[in-house]
Amino acid sequence: GEGMSVVGDWIYFGIPDANTINKVRTDGSMLQTLATDCLDQEMIYVAGDYLFYKEYMRASASEMNTYLTKMDLRTGKTERVLDDAYVFWGIGDHLYYYSGDGDQTTYCMDFNGNLLQPKEMRLSSDCAKR
Repeated sequence: GEGMSVVGDWIYFGIPDANTINKVRTDGSMLQTLATDCLDQEMIYVAGDYLFYKEYMRASASEMNTYLTKMDLRTGKTERVLDDAYVFWGIGDHLYYYSGDGDQTTYCMDFNGNLLQPKEMRLSSDCAKR
């Protein structure tokens, strides 16, 4: 997730104080709220007709559950694709993630939540220095 994505004539972004994910046309018109209960607006990814984001639900007074949620931008329909999505990011038509259980193994899945064979990921020396 990058926190902001520009796709076609739309900019997708989070508003931290409101805990929302929104979209607005590149000319500044048609501001719309797409999702609420999004405490981590840096974790959004837009690809094709889908918006992926981290959704939070209170499990108890002291616990929060996190889910990777997929929204169809044509219909607004949402679907949970993954429980316990601690960190995720998208590259092309794949999502990479690791869960919050302390396991730092990177997993790869398609947009429907199907786990794919792990793909080797290498950072260039320039990326590793950032």
